[in-house]
Amino acid sequence: MENCLTYALRIARYGRAGDHLVIRKSHWGFFPHFAVLFELANGDMVRKEYVPINPVKRWLPPLFFKGREVTTYYQLVDVKNGSTDHQSEAVEAGTPTGDSLPECGAGDGASSAVRSGCGAVYSASIR
Repeated sequence: MENCLTYALRIARYGRAGDHLVIRKSHWGFFPHFAVLFELANGDMVRKEYVPINPVKRWLPPLFFKGREVTTYYQLVDVKNGSTDHQSEAVEAGTPTGDSLPECGAGDGASSAVRSGCGAVYSASIR
């Protein structure tokens, strides 16, 4: 038994430029959740995290819990030129603009979804 923080610290590869510790609010309460994001040489990314098997919403999480490892692969689909005006391209394509566009990095990592932001477009799959 462990928790998401001990798992993330155990698998983190310290000192590598493409590896990041990700901290977000847990889906099961108002406390942090930790994951590790690895950037591969071809531009793809892998997110690894430890999640509870049967989570229960609560104020304070248990220190250690039974869980499973979840690995999400993000395949680099396209890289957009950040110097062009993508707002005008969105208007021509009939897609939402302005306040309705997701922020850079927005998204919950749902499987088989396409995420775009910060100039790169990724396709995600959970394994």
